[in-house]
Amino acid sequence: MSSTLEPSSPLPRGRHKLSPEVVERHQRDRVVAAVAQVMAEHGYGGLTVERVIALARISRTTFYGHFDNKREALIGSHELIFRHFLGLLQDACRAQVEWADKVRAAIGVTLGFAKSEPAQAQLLVAGLLIADRALAGRTQVSYDRLAELLGEGRGYSPLAAGLPETTERALIGAIATILARRLVSAEPEPFAGLHSQLTEFTLIPYLGRAEAAQVVGRG
Repeated sequence: MSSTLEPSSPLPRGRHKLSPEVVERHQRDRVVAAVAQVMAEHGYGGLTVERVIALARISRTTFYGHFDNKREALIGSHELIFRHFLGLLQDACRAQVEWADKVRAAIGVTLGFAKSEPAQAQLLVAGLLIADRALAGRTQVSYDRLAELLGEGRGYSPLAAGLPETTERALIGAIATILARRLVSAEPEPFAGLHSQLTEFTLIPYLGRAEAAQVVGRG
């Protein structure tokens, strides 16, 4: 699976043999990448159709062929980016056998995505902070899905039996908050050391500190 939603180059001019489906997906992905970039540079108040179409290098007609307005483009972009990110996450987890190693791999993919696509990652983690009920709800759904995946760890350790019901949601929220701060940090290496720290932080409630440290050490 590709690590980015943004096409590597514009569609060829004039006649080509690309199917309508490929053209449509290419245009949509350009809109999504542009929405995330405009949000990262200008914030919610600065998100305009004009800025999106200029950055995506598409026509206004093409934009409205995908979304009715900028708000729907924002919510739709969040959903599409999260779907893409979730696919990357699931691919990484399937490559591991042990649940703890799946968590370590998932943290690695999350940080890799944040490094390679900071604008898209920023949109995913900042959704709850934007004064738009629909986007906040969309973000809540994505966090709940990640919490559901993490909750599979409750079947791997006796320690997990006594965990509060909100544990997974709290862990996902904490990771998102840390990433949101690092994504806007002026530090030259904002994610340095974060893989080990977040992996251990996530595993401790399920495995205890000693075993969580052993899993980190295997990385």
